[in-house]
Amino acid sequence: MAKAYLQNMTKVNQISVEGTLASNARELETQAAAINKRILEIEQQQARAQDALNQLMAGSSTTTQNSVPLLCADGGWLESAGGDRPPV
Repeated sequence: MAKAYLQNMTKVNQISVEGTLASNARELETQAAAINKRILEIEQQQARAQDALNQLMAGSSTTTQNSVPLLCADGGWLESAGGDRPPV
């Protein structure tokens, strides 16, 4: 009788553990889905911010090119769109 009792208790414990594991797995899946959704939102926000920065930099570089001469790698000056050159 003790052996049957222990076998039944073992089965009950196993069922309890399996139920807990399944519940934990479902909770982890729910959390993973929420995290993936947030990651997607952040990536979309980052893409929008990068687009805005690129547009800002494009406008800024046009203004800079029109007003500031650029130094070339060889030490010479690259004329800007306005043809300006700094005094030598």
